Amino acid sequence: MAESKPIDDLLRNQIDAYFAGQLAEEEFRALEARLREDAQARAYFASYTLFLNDLYMEQRANQSLVNRGISPAIPILNRNKSRKLLPWATVLAVVLALGLGAILTWRFVSDEPTIAWIVNAQDCQWGHASQHEKTLRSGSVLQVESGLAEIRFASGATLVLQGPAELTLHHAKAVQLKQGKLTANVPESAHGFEVLTPEGRVIDLGTSFGLNVQPSGATDIVVFEGKVEAEPKGGQRIPLEREQSARLAGGNFLPTHPSESYVRAIVPPPKIVPRKYILDFKNPPKTALLDKEAIPTGLTHRLPGTGKKIPAQDSRLTVNRLTGELELVTTNSDINHQVNMDEGEYFGIRLKDLGFTGTEDFEISVLFPDIPALRRVGQFGVYAGVKSDQVIRGGLISRKDTV
Repeated sequence: MAESKPIDDLLRNQIDAYFAGQLAEEEFRALEARLREDAQARAYFASYTLFLNDLYMEQRANQSLVNRGISPAIPILNRNKSRKLLPWATVLAVVLALGLGAILTWRFVSDEPTIAWIVNAQDCQWGHASQHEKTLRSGSVLQVESGLAEIRFASGATLVLQGPAELTLHHAKAVQLKQGKLTANVPESAHGFEVLTPEGRVIDLGTSFGLNVQPSGATDIVVFEGKVEAEPKGGQRIPLEREQSARLAGGNFLPTHPSESYVRAIVPPPKIVPRKYILDFKNPPKTALLDKEAIPTGLTHRLPGTGKKIPAQDSRLTVNRLTGELELVTTNSDINHQVNMDEGEYFGIRLKDLGFTGTEDFEISVLFPDIPALRRVGQFGVYAGVKSDQVIRGGLISRKDTV
């Protein structure tokens, strides 16, 4: 029997590709030969198979024959002496003698269960080879050329993929990031969730973290909350905690300072709904605010806290329909210091009448084609608020030498 080899990245990647259905025929034969020769590799394969089987046990209870055949190997993995592996070699050899194709049939012939869903996408441009159905299965590949995609796993983990990026799903607790950025939010139910990259892997220990795989394969890691373990290729696992970051490159672990920006959640873009109110004083609409001749001004309300002493027919207002102007005799009032507010001429329209409910952000722009009085003196302002002492405002001040 050939000497046992340590569990290396090549073996891990081959087994991952096998269960994802992406193992080429030549690689399949190489994996089969390795498992026939190496008892430790067989035990690892058995452990991984049982782990995957557990995820599907409820749906596949009537197909557990293969799992029962290999499950006795599991206690061996907790013992250090390699001679303990030998009694089970015959059992595993029997399974392998049937051909790995038998397990492959069990794993893939029937309908694959859903392991994740695309629950949100923003401005996504998908790669031509991308499988971007809403429901995702083992082996699904997501290629995001640009934009954001949010993936939620049956294990409870959530990933935000930021294009350009390519992600392969292995199972509900493991993915492979070939390139690009992702952020992960992993609850306790998905503890142990791992992300494989060209330079190693990152194992969650209950956390939120970000990864960026460079075109060279170098992998940048930053931990937002909690803790992860980073394992460079051929190296040891190294813990990273909140606000720590590192790079995996060339088989090395290199502590770094965070320099990348990561999208941790997809925030819907603001919905802008323009509302217009055009007031023509040549033909103003009928409204409650009247000029001195009881002609409607087209203005609907006064700023709360102002104009209490102004009569219904406002002697200071004159609608000139011939010129299309509203003439105003100003009052001696000061909104800054709340002076003479009862006679202050602060009139306008309600934002509520334009659809504002009080919860939206808003922006106001006003165009006045002509303000003749400002050719000589004065101030002209626009106010928005719930009352005279709770307003935001903007405006302009005219100087005598300004036309």
